[in-house]
Amino acid sequence: MASPAKLRKEGEDVVEGFIHNVSPRRQSKNNSPYFTAVLQSARQSYHRLVIFSMEQQATFTQAEKNGNAVRLRNVRRSISFADPDGFDVLCSRGTKVDVTTLPFLRSTPASCRRMTVAEVKALGPKQKVGEVRGQVRLGGAASRVVQVNQADCELREVRISDGTGEVKVTLWDSFVGQVEEGLSYGFTNLSTRDREGCISLCTGPTSSIEEIADLEVPEEGGGEQHDTSTALFSATVKGIEVRIVGKCSSCRFTQRQFVERSVTHRCEGCRLKQGALSFCPSFAGKAVVSTAGGEHSVTLTSSALSSYLRSAGLGGIFNDADAIEDHFLQSAVFDFKVSVDGFLESIHRADERGASGTGELWDADETEDALPAKEDQAGQGGTAAAGPVA
Repeated sequence: MASPAKLRKEGEDVVEGFIHNVSPRRQSKNNSPYFTAVLQSARQSYHRLVIFSMEQQATFTQAEKNGNAVRLRNVRRSISFADPDGFDVLCSRGTKVDVTTLPFLRSTPASCRRMTVAEVKALGPKQKVGEVRGQVRLGGAASRVVQVNQADCELREVRISDGTGEVKVTLWDSFVGQVEEGLSYGFTNLSTRDREGCISLCTGPTSSIEEIADLEVPEEGGGEQHDTSTALFSATVKGIEVRIVGKCSSCRFTQRQFVERSVTHRCEGCRLKQGALSFCPSFAGKAVVSTAGGEHSVTLTSSALSSYLRSAGLGGIFNDADAIEDHFLQSAVFDFKVSVDGFLESIHRADERGASGTGELWDADETEDALPAKEDQAGQGGTAAAGPVA
């Protein structure tokens, strides 16, 4: 018969509950793969699960899908930074997952349901938000490119309001161009971040944004304002560098060994072999453009470049940086829209000016004042306060 001490020890590394919100593959700072989930251990008690065994992701996903209660053996409890009164559960390759029965019903955590902005701002950092709806406010910052884990990422910060409050949302990569100021959207699968003592929201791999009917939101003053001045001008491309990073459409893992112009590629994360064009390209780079007043350096953004390539019918060269560079060098004049910090917001062929919506171009003197000179742009890009959810 086991001693009481041994029984206590065995009891401490066993937890039971229902599984919710299994995440896709993520990468830790030391490059260890993992995924997360939420464990409902009582009727209204929830804990964050961190599983460092990708082999078990299918098991946890199936348990969530079936709604089965499970017993997790050989786990470790850790202090929760998001909930000081609770704890996180850490699982390893040695963790055993068994189906069991429990005396309470499965209940979706509040963070997986639709929340108001006021409820979001009452959460702690690193919390999941199932859905929040809001109207995009004026005064959001223009998009910019930053370095995250040695890769170029595009981000844009906007503010949304639903009448109960206002919160900042950081849009990463493919989400940058999905919202317009003044329109209302439903944002799903976001996470909270602590930015200088204020809670903000951030998109992740499983996030989605959908336009909804306009919300009746009263105007609020005093919000943070950004300089959204832009320069509109015509120029030729004198030199250009395009960098492409592919992301798996299944697990969103960033590919480090992606071969341009290849027909197929095996994801370095989930290991699925897929057609090369099924990987979502993210663009970065720079261009030296020539105007009537001289040469200037423009930082390329993924949203602007991908939008141009699609509208120009050039989707077939999405994974070919050389072909994209040759296209711009061999073409004549383009109309550029560039932020005050030198980041590209949009680009069109000059002969499409009437349909591009850019309106009347600035004169040469105004453009020279608004656009930084080439030598002033070197090294620009900055850093972000928090990276995207992996």
